[in-house]
Amino acid sequence: MNAAPSLHRSVLGADFDRLAPELRAFHDLAGTHVLEGRCAVERSPGFVKALIALAMGLPAASPDAALRFTLDANSQRERWCRQFPDRAMRSTLVVADGLLEERVGPVALRFRLEVRDGTLVLHPAGARFLGIPYPSFLAPRIVAAERASPGRLHFDVAVSLPLLGPVVAYKGHLAVNPAP
Repeated sequence: MNAAPSLHRSVLGADFDRLAPELRAFHDLAGTHVLEGRCAVERSPGFVKALIALAMGLPAASPDAALRFTLDANSQRERWCRQFPDRAMRSTLVVADGLLEERVGPVALRFRLEVRDGTLVLHPAGARFLGIPYPSFLAPRIVAAERASPGRLHFDVAVSLPLLGPVVAYKGHLAVNPAP
């Protein structure tokens, strides 16, 4: 473990140790790391949805795409770059009011973290656009979880918007070496 706790360890506290070993290893990484994996992406049709997806760096639809994930992490913030074949999705994670906050472009999404049977479940707990809180009835609906299998971190994310419906869903894995 690092001298200062990672963001996820800070938010989860003692529950962090209930994560599967691959998830603990990933979320305790400090410094810069590059991980490789694969990803399947489903995108919903529609011009407005396509503009939103483009603005947030969401990937194009693909049944099986290479994924290169770059992490730059310390105890104060993490920068994530998900490099898909057609574009990069960049975000910054910080702890805000005891929640994990992910900033993607002009949007900041807050999550309450839960460990369930070794799996990390992210529960939406607020959203902001350019620093202005979204009313809850307009906030993005996000279903997100991470689970593990030997040597892999699996992720499953789905994003929908009120009035517009599903925008993108992606799932896949990254190769992770669990700590001994």
